[in-house]
Amino acid sequence: MDTNLIVAIAASAAAVVTLILTAAYRARELKERRRGERRAEIKTRLYEFYGPLAAHLNVLRALHRLLAADKPEGFETLAYLLDPYQEYPTEGKKKRLVLNDLDRRLLEEIVGTGMQIEALMLAKAGLAGDGELLFPAAAEGKLLPTPVEGEAPFAAALAHFRLLRLAYNGRFEGDPEHYQAYGYPHGFEEHIREKMRALQLELERLGK
Repeated sequence: MDTNLIVAIAASAAAVVTLILTAAYRARELKERRRGERRAEIKTRLYEFYGPLAAHLNVLRALHRLLAADKPEGFETLAYLLDPYQEYPTEGKKKRLVLNDLDRRLLEEIVGTGMQIEALMLAKAGLAGDGELLFPAAAEGKLLPTPVEGEAPFAAALAHFRLLRLAYNGRFEGDPEHYQAYGYPHGFEEHIREKMRALQLELERLGK
C-alpha cells in the first residue's frame, strides 16, 4: 500500500477519534454544567424559600400548641378571634373563654410570625416552582384538610394569616364555621415538608 495513503488514512482516523473524544468531553462537560446549575437552583430554593418557610411554620405550630394547651376542647385560634364571645363546654357547662396576659403575648407572637410567613411567601413565591402549591387546577382537593373551593394551597394559607391578623386587630369578625376552611394550614405545612424532602433527595443524587 502506498505510504502516503497509509499516512492519510491514519491521519483521518486520528482526526475522527479526536472528534469523538472532543464531542464526548463536551457532552460530559455540558451534563456537569447542567447538574451544577440544578444544584445551585435547588440550594437557592431550599435556603431562600422552603427552609425559612418551614422554620417559621414550626415556630407557629409550637406557639399554637402552647396557646391551646390549657384551653377547652375545640379551641382554635382563628375561630376564637373571629368570635371572642363564643362559649366553650367547660366542666359540663358552656362558658366564655377569657384570655390571660400570657395568652395575649402568645397571640401577639402568633400574629407576628404569621406576618413574617406572609411576607416571605409573597416575596419568594417564584422559588416555589410547584404547580400543586401555586395553582388551583393542580391542587384541587389534594392538600388542605378542608380544601377551599377553587383556591390553591398557597392562596388559602395566605388568606389564613391575613384573616388571623385582621381578626386579632379587631378589624374582622364573622361566623367561625363559615371560615373553618381557613384554619391553621396543616395540609400546606405537610406539603412544604414533602417538597423539602424531595429537593434534598434530588440534591443528594446530584452530589452536593
